[in-house]
Amino acid sequence: MLESGQCDIVYLNFLPALDILRLAKEPGFEMDQKGYETSASSQQMDFNLDREHFKDKRVRQAIAHAIDLNWTTENIWHGFGKPGASPLHHEQKEFYTTDGVPSYPYDLKKAEALLDEAGYPRDASGVRFEVFIDPTPYGEESLPTAEYIREQLRQIGITAKIRTEDYAVFIKRCWTDRDFDMCVYTAAMGADPTIGVQRFYWSKNIKPGVAFSNGSGYSNPEVDALLEASQVELDPVKRKEQFKKFQQLAMADLPTLPICETTRATIANTKVKDYTVDALGGALGNMASCWVEA
Repeated sequence: MLESGQCDIVYLNFLPALDILRLAKEPGFEMDQKGYETSASSQQMDFNLDREHFKDKRVRQAIAHAIDLNWTTENIWHGFGKPGASPLHHEQKEFYTTDGVPSYPYDLKKAEALLDEAGYPRDASGVRFEVFIDPTPYGEESLPTAEYIREQLRQIGITAKIRTEDYAVFIKRCWTDRDFDMCVYTAAMGADPTIGVQRFYWSKNIKPGVAFSNGSGYSNPEVDALLEASQVELDPVKRKEQFKKFQQLAMADLPTLPICETTRATIANTKVKDYTVDALGGALGNMASCWVEA
């Protein structure tokens, strides 16, 4: 439609990434990544902490070491994002930090050592244990991410099977029945961590039937206290310190693995002007300032 002139602008990555990048190089089109600062989203993977394998954080950390997040960012998200390094999104600039936050660089030997240490050696066939991965049934990124993770886990002795289902079944399985091992999804992080991030880590958000909440079943009293204090703290310096400590604890416990801190793009005909003038952009704000050059 863009190429034929049936439409002039597409927001929110509603075109496949490769088409956005292709059109951005074509005469008559431009790509703009501004206007999404208040609507950050991230791809992440929950571990079901009720599963015996995942009760030991060394297993979760081993899986993190087996996944090359630089590879997924470049080859699945095609550069529209940054490798996950925190429960927060990098656009939450006032609070985002990697200072003292544990990281899990790609290292298969380290992953194998952690699994051995956790008491999950390879059997005679080379397998440690089996898991299911449930990817969200929307978008173009969850399924290939799950397929990549499956192959990476195979290299460290974990047999992973991908289970695909329709949206209603996926939601019910992961956030009502909690009948999953690992689930991959992309969710909004919000303009502020209390709005969008807290729900994934706050124990009071372990609420069966509430989708995209604390699906891992994570409960840490210290994390709860930090999140609850940050809800009402008015001193920005103190609040920044609260979120710094939260990021450090959450990435050490790793109930949820941040995969990609995604970025969005608008692709527009160059005759369209002033379609993004603030942090809400045109898609989420309004297009009152927008005009079309004759």
